[in-house]
Amino acid sequence: MKVLRNPAWRAASAFIDAAGACLPRVSGAPRGGARRIFVFRPDALGDLLLSVPALRVLRASCPRDHITLAVARPFADLARGVAPVDEVVPLDLAWFVSGRRPILAGWGGLLRLLRRGRYDAAIDLRGDLRAIAAIRLAGIPVRIAPTGTGGGPFLTRAVPWRDGAHASDRDVGVVRAFAPSTGLETGSAALTGDVVAESLAIPPAWREEGRRTLLGAGVEPDAAYLVVRPGAGTTAKQWGTARLARAASLLRDRTGWAVLVMGGPGEEALALEVVAGVPGAVSLAGRTTLPALAGVLAGARCVVSNDSGPSHLSALLGTPTVVVFSGTCRPEEWAPRGERVAILSHDVPCAPCALRVCNVEGHPCLSRIEPAQVVEAAMRLAR
Repeated sequence: MKVLRNPAWRAASAFIDAAGACLPRVSGAPRGGARRIFVFRPDALGDLLLSVPALRVLRASCPRDHITLAVARPFADLARGVAPVDEVVPLDLAWFVSGRRPILAGWGGLLRLLRRGRYDAAIDLRGDLRAIAAIRLAGIPVRIAPTGTGGGPFLTRAVPWRDGAHASDRDVGVVRAFAPSTGLETGSAALTGDVVAESLAIPPAWREEGRRTLLGAGVEPDAAYLVVRPGAGTTAKQWGTARLARAASLLRDRTGWAVLVMGGPGEEALALEVVAGVPGAVSLAGRTTLPALAGVLAGARCVVSNDSGPSHLSALLGTPTVVVFSGTCRPEEWAPRGERVAILSHDVPCAPCALRVCNVEGHPCLSRIEPAQVVEAAMRLAR
């Protein structure tokens, strides 16, 4: 949550929370019968995927209730396949889109959605003040979110922000605090047991879409292949195409794996830079849907990626995944989780910086990670 990294926002949010603590908490009793629960997670792909363990806990805790998950529109199809919920609602909230910063654009639509839904309870896993205000104005009786962004006065249960905890654990903590406070049915194992980072099972149609994507690119779907991904949400998170190409070449020489270079729309040029350094490599950048991407990642022998949404997806799928992690944020809080994941990072004094573009000469948090380290980690995981 970037708001918490900004000192001015942090101070303002703390003041609002403290002032609001003196006000009475307005709430109501949930309606009887089947309950309707709204979960707010409309930010980045990685954030959505890090919330999957919490959604599993919520589903196990509330097996007979209707759970609606609100996500950013580009990720709605993926969410329908990976999130154990009854309904996925796509949102268009401009303040979560890079390069567009209107404070309230899309807020009115969110409020109307919440009012139409007649929800009994709402969980904002992000703790976004704008969303919390809409939830309160919609008259939802039970309102749960993390503290620290100024929304505390509008909540019926404010969950303390656990600084330093992994994002998945924070989300699980919000859900665990939520279920007993609602009077909803709770399963003791789901609420008190540890959440296991079990591999994600994707729909068979996604695997088939991945196979068709590979065939369309001239790649035999049953062949052994390595996936590398040079892009990331910001340039500060990008290891560099030359280093990635070197690592891919070394892995291909040792294993015989085909090399596939993947990326989203707008990352085609980055992918071609890697292809130029790995003779025989194939670029799929800009040519896959998210379900097809999941199918391709699920069939890979190994994935090498920067810190990005697809690295979280690969990790959840149980595919051996090597993540080159920059100093933008703390890996202890934001790294992908899974049964076969290696995180490579280099400590530097300026981390975590939360910068989109590195302002330190040489970008040392990434440049000091060598291709040989990636190869060693990949070979260890792929055994």
